[in-house]
Amino acid sequence: MTDVALPTTRTVDITSDAAKARIRARYRAEARFRAYGIGAIVLTAVFLLVVLADIVAKGLPAFTQHVLEMEVMVDRSEIDPQGTRDPSVIRAGDFQLLVRNALRAQFPDVTSRLGRRALDGILSSGAGDELRRRVVADPSLIGKTVKVPVLISDDADLYFKGTGTRIERTPGRGTLTVDGTTGEVTLTSTADDFAATLAVVKRALSAQARTARTEAARLRTIVQSIEGSRAAAERDLAA
Repeated sequence: MTDVALPTTRTVDITSDAAKARIRARYRAEARFRAYGIGAIVLTAVFLLVVLADIVAKGLPAFTQHVLEMEVMVDRSEIDPQGTRDPSVIRAGDFQLLVRNALRAQFPDVTSRLGRRALDGILSSGAGDELRRRVVADPSLIGKTVKVPVLISDDADLYFKGTGTRIERTPGRGTLTVDGTTGEVTLTSTADDFAATLAVVKRALSAQARTARTEAARLRTIVQSIEGSRAAAERDLAA
């Protein structure tokens, strides 16, 4: 005869103080887990907002463009030499040349080829587009001087936005004197306005000099080692 083992009944204690303590501990653990999760979500959202704000702040300047207000003479010989007043003929005119000549006229001292090339680099390749649009819409402007906004180049635009080249403004205390307009130009102030800048330059040059001396010493060591190896090789070869 085979004995059959009957399943035992398991009782769960939920009324004792120990059981109630375990339940309270479990609830506290669940509450902490939910708090940690909510905190992680909030922290992630804050980081996302910071990143988004940084992207927007850095991207906003891309939606703006600096222009240069200039008075440009609309030369008939460059735009409509035959006097046809035909929009298709006017549209084909060299308005970029008119804008470039107007800018050069503002700086008559710039006569060298290199200087004029740098001056022309201020203008965008589409600097004459707005002037073209106005003259095509109103051919009576031909032969007149027109005040028009002119687009500047990408490099010049980034410069004025302060992103292409760092711009530092320091209020001066003295009177500035400029010696010359081309070649080597000397700036002289009646006060000690350049002392801080000169100190920074001297520190930078001193650091570069120390680096150069260290590199020179290292190279001398390498050269001496190579010369010693060559002398040993020559002795071995002679032997």
